[in-house]
Amino acid sequence: MLDTNNLGIVVIDMQPGFLEALDDRVAALLKERLSRVVELSLKKGLPIIYFETSSHSCGKTDPVLIPQEGDFRVFEKNTLDGFAWNNFYAEQTPQDWLRERGITKVLVSGLYSPSCVLNTALGAKANKFEVLYSADLMDSTFKMSEYFTLRYLCNYLQPVSFYSLVESLQ
Repeated sequence: MLDTNNLGIVVIDMQPGFLEALDDRVAALLKERLSRVVELSLKKGLPIIYFETSSHSCGKTDPVLIPQEGDFRVFEKNTLDGFAWNNFYAEQTPQDWLRERGITKVLVSGLYSPSCVLNTALGAKANKFEVLYSADLMDSTFKMSEYFTLRYLCNYLQPVSFYSLVESLQ
């Protein structure tokens, strides 16, 4: 069973501009799984960070994934890595927000695995977080790139089964 102590959830670029590029069934399944993780995480008191690409053409994070209340925060990003913080107008960095909550490990999820998910995972690792991922909680329109990304991630980060994660959050 996964130890969820000091765990934060990171949801990356689950915005309409990215979701519409996926097959409808793939997008629906990804949203369904992430919704379940968000719901269970908040019930367990785990904080959630949403990273959104700042381009207005992408839209905001799908409302299905944003809770009405709970310990969460949305951060805009304008680079592939959500932790490469360069929003000089914000009062707090994502890593500081997580550390204030005692978070030492994060589970990365979202779109697209070979670009923003990979870069944000490596950014979290560079910021001294233990990084976990579940292949069932990320996707890409570039299947070959996704395959190589997952092979790369399993060498440096801790893979977690979606079902094991859900069981640990219940």
